[in-house]
Amino acid sequence: MKENTAELITLLEQGGRLYVCDDGSRMATDVEEEIRQAYANIHQVSPDEARKWLDGLQTHGRYAKDVWAGVYSVEAQPEFAVTYAAGRSPVILRKGRRFL
Repeated sequence: MKENTAELITLLEQGGRLYVCDDGSRMATDVEEEIRQAYANIHQVSPDEARKWLDGLQTHGRYAKDVWAGVYSVEAQPEFAVTYAAGRSPVILRKGRRFL
């Protein structure tokens, strides 16, 4: 996304829609910050103006987030395990194989 922020902003300004689905405490917040920074840099506006622009997209249904937060408990289901990689979403493993 960082490599194509100018194109992403252009597409959003032309009526495009953006849907973010991931962990609300990690990736989703980083995506939102990157979009705001890109808009502010491209249009030479304040971070507050960029936030208002993104809020406007959300208000009009052109920016939507489906995010979650919390910890998945595997204690009740010992056949599952959760592994974390730095900067990535959790991966649920089942009996040594990737599950989700």
